[in-house]
Amino acid sequence: MGCGSHGTYMFPFMPDVTGITMKMNEDGTIVFTTGTSDMGNGSVTTRCMMISEVLGIPLDSIAYIDRRD
Repeated sequence: MGCGSHGTYMFPFMPDVTGITMKMNEDGTIVFTTGTSDMGNGSVTTRCMMISEVLGIPLDSIAYIDRRD
């Protein structure tokens, strides 16, 4: 599955895309991380919904890991 989003507001002066990394566990759950932050605009929820729809798995089987910590 390919997924990308705007990473900065500097397009066309700087690259303005980022991707996500997903891992499917043996129990069928998905864990993913991305280079962009969710700033209250629902981007993590939207990505979860896209993953759920494309892969046909329930939303509660998808987890986001915030790597900024």
